Amino acid sequence: MTSQIKTVLLLGLLTGLLMLLGGAMGGRVGLMFAFGFAMLMNVGSYWYSDKIVLKMYKAQELSPGDAPHIHRVVEEMSRNAGIPKPRLYLIPQDSPNAFATGRNPENAVVAVTRGIVNILDPDELKGVLAHELGHIVNRDILIQTVAAVLAGAIVFIANMLQWTTIFGFGNNDEEGGGSPIAALAMAFLAPVAAGLIQMAISRSREYLADDAGARLSGIRCILPVPLASSMQPRSSCPSRAVRPRRTCSLSLRSAGRGQQHSSPRTRQSKSESPVFGPWRKEVDSPMWIRTTLIAVLALLVFSAPAAADHRRTPVVKAVDKVSPAVVNITVNKEVLAQGNSPFGDPFFDQFFKDFYGQRRQAQSLGSGVILDGEKALVLTNAHVVAGGGSIVVRLNDGREFEADLVGSDPDFDLAVLKLNKAQHLPEVEVGDSDDIYIGETVIAIGNPFGYSNTVTTGVVSALNRPMKTRNGAFGSFIQTDAAINPGNSGGPLLNIHGKLIGINTAIHAQAEGIGFAIPVNKAKYVISELLDTGHVSPIWLGLFGQDLNQATARYFDLDSLNGMLVAEAYADSPAARADIRPGDIVLAFNGRPVTGKDSYLTQLFNMTQQETVTLTVQRGDRKRELKLKPQALDKEKALELVRSRWGFELADRSRGAGAEVTLIVPNSPAGKLGLQPGDIIHQIGNRRLARGIDLLNAFLRSRMQKTVLMRVQRGRSLYHVRLTM
Repeated sequence: MTSQIKTVLLLGLLTGLLMLLGGAMGGRVGLMFAFGFAMLMNVGSYWYSDKIVLKMYKAQELSPGDAPHIHRVVEEMSRNAGIPKPRLYLIPQDSPNAFATGRNPENAVVAVTRGIVNILDPDELKGVLAHELGHIVNRDILIQTVAAVLAGAIVFIANMLQWTTIFGFGNNDEEGGGSPIAALAMAFLAPVAAGLIQMAISRSREYLADDAGARLSGIRCILPVPLASSMQPRSSCPSRAVRPRRTCSLSLRSAGRGQQHSSPRTRQSKSESPVFGPWRKEVDSPMWIRTTLIAVLALLVFSAPAAADHRRTPVVKAVDKVSPAVVNITVNKEVLAQGNSPFGDPFFDQFFKDFYGQRRQAQSLGSGVILDGEKALVLTNAHVVAGGGSIVVRLNDGREFEADLVGSDPDFDLAVLKLNKAQHLPEVEVGDSDDIYIGETVIAIGNPFGYSNTVTTGVVSALNRPMKTRNGAFGSFIQTDAAINPGNSGGPLLNIHGKLIGINTAIHAQAEGIGFAIPVNKAKYVISELLDTGHVSPIWLGLFGQDLNQATARYFDLDSLNGMLVAEAYADSPAARADIRPGDIVLAFNGRPVTGKDSYLTQLFNMTQQETVTLTVQRGDRKRELKLKPQALDKEKALELVRSRWGFELADRSRGAGAEVTLIVPNSPAGKLGLQPGDIIHQIGNRRLARGIDLLNAFLRSRMQKTVLMRVQRGRSLYHVRLTM
């Protein structure tokens, strides 16, 4: 029973060693790979152990006629053990040895050498055969194979760990991994400990086979012959040698997986046998126990840092890497608290709000990330810093800096800040938002509700997700289920390597687990323009178009109403240079279907002048893919287009919001509507006008609409009117 318990404990120790080393090296995947590799290497030898070993030793089957005594003894003991009689084989070697093999009792084999048959008398040979039958009864071949699989997996992982540690492919201190010295020590000690444990398992099974053999044979002690006699040639080997003192156990040696070797003990306790090697010493003290425990304890001591390092997951490493570059942004500004008229009627509120409103100080909070540590540039959302006022940026280490607004674009919702009197700051590593997989892990860091450096994790839920924003539609958001709460705006969205792939910008107001981020590849183009000019120039391709209807679809022999019919291509525009003409049909924009003019405008509005547009255009029966470089729409060209298409001009007001009408073109849509010089336009479509230049962006968004809704002030009256082309 003691040996059985010892075997279980040793197998458990071997399994624990495998899990420790496998987890340190490759986690669950590395552990399973190593275990599978070792199993493939050992299961074959287990299944075909009898054939492999017998062929290796050139063993010949022993027939009952050749050795009737051996067959009779084995048959009797097999019957007593309740197992089928194993096949018997003779190995043509003069060295004394015997072993049992086979994957189960039904396929068992007992082999003896010619030397041991000639040396031992019948009782001694019976004891040896009983010992081998004990191995078969105890299923020792299976247990040794299990131990070999575990030990083989440990050696495989240790070799991988040695390679990665020596050549620098494993974890290092900078990445948050354990000490390379500890990892290397663990890699060298683990195979030694595994081998000692495997040897200890083998010894414990030998003791169990001794007990089983004694019960089967009825012989408590075996009388061996001196080993020296077995060293002589067969011709000089006596059939009966001088018998030394009796010993009450058989000393056994494992010669490989798939077999259990046995041989008689000798009196050569202080010397090494040339046949059996240094392990054939007469050692009765449990030295192997002490050696095994020392090796395992040393392994645990050296691997403790690596084991503790299991908590340093890729998410933890990414957060440690990027957190110093995430900042808290506070904007202090003065706002007008709107008051109500004493009449309590909305109609009178517009006349009395200036008298009853009060100015007060307000703060807005948001997040940002340092893009350039040397230049002290911070990227955030435009809505975080909208409204002017002083900007204070606080770093993760507690330092605070005043910041200036370098540039901002409300349509892309991005802004760049420069910290005053700051240098040598930590910065984020910019990744590639085109190299993202749906379902991959992402990390959001920000300051929701003022709680600085809050970390949330999730996955990429969708890509190129369109969403309505304050200023219209943006067509290529990254959707994630990582929690993005108020105050997270402007913070980084990271991949598992801690690289910036997006800027958190919005959450779905009526749902949980739906957040959006601006792809960093899009942000790169916007940042470049903000650094150059402080704003993103509006662009155009020189096209005006209209939606398809049933009549035009039949005329052009189209299968559906998807697409935009080109109504006009302006001279010296990107469209004209690409030979796009009226009557052509735009079917796709950068590979995405164009369902109509609104779809075309939405996708165009999300481009910058640095990018290239690919249009799929059909003319007659022929489809073409054309590459166009968007053109910045300068103020003069835009005003010319507004005059020709809408029929009015705007200018900045001397005070107050909105833009003032300065010119009305006779018989134009504006003239037919009844607009007059001096009218104040506050909104066109969904675009609010703070100054005259805002007309350009409003025009670009609504220029293809047949009807445009406008909010117009005349005197103290506000009107909502429709401008019809």
